[in-house]
Amino acid sequence: SNERRTSERTTFIQEEIYSSLTRLFPTNEMGLILGMMIGETRDIYKETKENFKTSGITHLIAVSGSNVAFIVLLVQLVLKKIIGKRNTYFISIIFLNIFMLVSGASSSVIRATIMTTLSIVADILYLKSDAISNLETSAFVLLVLNPLIVYDVGFILSFGGTIGILSLSKDFQCVFKKTGRLKETLAVTCSAQIVLLPIMAYYFNNISLISLITNILVVPISGIVTIMGFIVFFISKISFPFAQILAKSLYILAMFIIKVAEFFSKFSFSTSFAKTNE
Repeated sequence: SNERRTSERTTFIQEEIYSSLTRLFPTNEMGLILGMMIGETRDIYKETKENFKTSGITHLIAVSGSNVAFIVLLVQLVLKKIIGKRNTYFISIIFLNIFMLVSGASSSVIRATIMTTLSIVADILYLKSDAISNLETSAFVLLVLNPLIVYDVGFILSFGGTIGILSLSKDFQCVFKKTGRLKETLAVTCSAQIVLLPIMAYYFNNISLISLITNILVVPISGIVTIMGFIVFFISKISFPFAQILAKSLYILAMFIIKVAEFFSKFSFSTSFAKTNE
């Protein structure tokens, strides 16, 4: 069937990425990079996963809308000057859909893919894109495909975080205007956390009290790691020795993220557990 062939192609691409990164990185760091690229977390050490949870950065190893943004950025950086701005728009849409399939097509990725595609189509047609309308359209499509998805935690977290960012980030940028380059990171992190913390407390019975600090430290780096991960993968298929050179820098960044999670997870006040009704 077409569905089976699609699944096989997706598995093939995932395994190609996996086999390449396995040859370039130690297991734990490879698992982290792979998780940030396509959401595959099978090789991340259990202790590291717990550290990520305690320090409030588990979202880094769950493919989300930010990954979609990184894919578009990477395609534009590589192809914009070669084939032109408008042609790059069409290639970006193709790559977005390939990435959606490779990463498992979670609700957050589908939401981000639809929103980004609508934004790109608006640019192609010389129209102004409205983020709220794009968000509503993506929600409508997902609910038509599966009405029960409204009960899915991933769906709720994805749309909750996005609503928080779209609604509050501009206000927070004014609050953090004196922080310079950190302004946008702080604004996005705070606006998302305000919405997500009560949701996470309800569904997971715990929240990270230091997630703002850890996110400020690692979120900007996560984008670099994701983009470099794909670059290293593609280069490894052309020149493995050159990929090994690039992999050294990527290893340092991955190790830094792991160490940040390890350090902050040691603080006794890092997690507050919410009471559940039984």
